[in-house]
Amino acid sequence: MNKIRKHLVLITTVILLVSSLSGCGLFRNYKKEYMAYVKGILDVNYKGEFDEYRKLTNASEEETQKVYDDGIAYFSTALMNYYGLQDVEGSDIKPQFTELAKNIYKKASYEVTKAEKSSGTYTVDITIYPIDILTITHDDVVAYIEDFNNRVDAGEFNEYDKEQYEIAYAQGIIDILNKALEQSGNLEEAKSITVTIINDGEVYYISDADFLALDNAIIDNSTSKFAVK
Repeated sequence: MNKIRKHLVLITTVILLVSSLSGCGLFRNYKKEYMAYVKGILDVNYKGEFDEYRKLTNASEEETQKVYDDGIAYFSTALMNYYGLQDVEGSDIKPQFTELAKNIYKKASYEVTKAEKSSGTYTVDITIYPIDILTITHDDVVAYIEDFNNRVDAGEFNEYDKEQYEIAYAQGIIDILNKALEQSGNLEEAKSITVTIINDGEVYYISDADFLALDNAIIDNSTSKFAVK
């Protein structure tokens, strides 16, 4: 069968926007509680750490686990889409990317630095050190894709069916990312994000737009502007 040449997909983000659970409202020290709440949101989504967040929100273990699991599922799918990979039925491509997503998110680095009140509204400042996995693997991935396409042109995969072909391509990407995990870390140049606490008198939360701003800062994807044709 004819094989389609591979490329990276031009993207603006590979991360999931997850709506946070709501927190109970009446606390004497709002600044401290709001800072703890924002850190809890980050810990749940990226670290899979639930205890402090559950104390503040009274969320069940099942609800909190679902927030984490949904984020991992979306991130792993987004990574696969970024690299042009398909989840071949009966293969372990998807499970491998699920594990990759968990290991990448474990490297999330952030600090909730302060909370302030202005005109009756609280804001919380967060410093994020983006994970560099996409940046440090970009050149290797580009080289791999170019080499893979040359092998396609040379007829190396002519006897492969579609599933075998997709698995062969995906495994090369997976191997590059897994190898890079040991060296992967966080950029020294931090990103500062400020989120607004929305409090309706009964519950408080941050908006989806503010969470997306946090989410977009977790992983450096500046190299994604370079599409490989």
